[in-house]
Amino acid sequence: MKCYLPRVSAVPKRGVLLAVVWVLALVPATVEARVLAIADQNARTFTDPIWQSLELEHTRANVAWDIATGVPDTRTVAMLDAAQAAGVDVLVTWTPSGARLPTAAEFTRAFLAFRQRWPGIREFATWNEPNLRGTQTNNRPSLVARYYRVMKSRCLRCTVLAPELVDFPSAPMWARRFERAAGRHHIAWGLHNYRDANRFHPLSESVTAAMLRAVKGPIWLTETGGIVRFGEVLAFDESRAGSATARVFTLAALSPKRITRIYLYHWRAPSREFLWDSGLLSHGGQPRPAFWILAERLGKTQAAKRALAARDSAPPPRGPDDTPADNPDKPSLLCLLALDCR
Repeated sequence: MKCYLPRVSAVPKRGVLLAVVWVLALVPATVEARVLAIADQNARTFTDPIWQSLELEHTRANVAWDIATGVPDTRTVAMLDAAQAAGVDVLVTWTPSGARLPTAAEFTRAFLAFRQRWPGIREFATWNEPNLRGTQTNNRPSLVARYYRVMKSRCLRCTVLAPELVDFPSAPMWARRFERAAGRHHIAWGLHNYRDANRFHPLSESVTAAMLRAVKGPIWLTETGGIVRFGEVLAFDESRAGSATARVFTLAALSPKRITRIYLYHWRAPSREFLWDSGLLSHGGQPRPAFWILAERLGKTQAAKRALAARDSAPPPRGPDDTPADNPDKPSLLCLLALDCR
């Protein structure tokens, strides 16, 4: 499979400080009214003093649909428990487990077991990236709609999103097929608009704009941000990722009343051998340009600087490094940013 990606112009490199200043100039110096959050998979994120300085109240996690009935993923269990202990609300988006999709009955049992294990979690997205090419869900929006109806009927106090779609050009059509199967036409959606954010094409050509035209309900950007490195598709460039992060907010401004949440992925970069890096902090824990954009939007720039100074003046922690591993779903997205995949 080949992926064809337009060349992305890099931000001129005159040092990280100038890159931060240049990118922040693209962002209005006002505190963001919509909900801003970080999608992450690591339990230690919530005890990081830099994270705590931002006073974030929301996060998002990919969770296997049968985590409460199958073999538990100890890393995800630890992350969910840590987020709740920190008072952070978790948006759970379901992902595959094993080689086949669950039946509606299997999904119902697993969902009820999850609700019993984590009753404090009440925000769910129906499925993670079901329109991704080559997945079992790509041509089965009716089955995914059954999962949606299960959650809507079994937890009346829960917030249930439709699936979180990848911003492929086919996303609006997939969404309309899902709505017909679900029997609803004012559904809250999740959207992963990495392509729109990182390709810098005209806003009018974005899938974000097309989705706003295609569906009537709210749209949460549940996984997005500037990509620092993506295998051979995007070379390492923190400045470019900062510009893409600023563009996320430009895309959200297409409809401030409907795009009410933004979840940037993810907190801390993995080690360099991993394929995907969109971390707000480097592997060593240093803030990148994208981090300062988020801090500015939150009105927490000074608080973050104080936390960073306090951390850097303290003795280094003892014990093994537990920096998050690469998101296991990301290697399947080699054509995420591509114009064409064959």
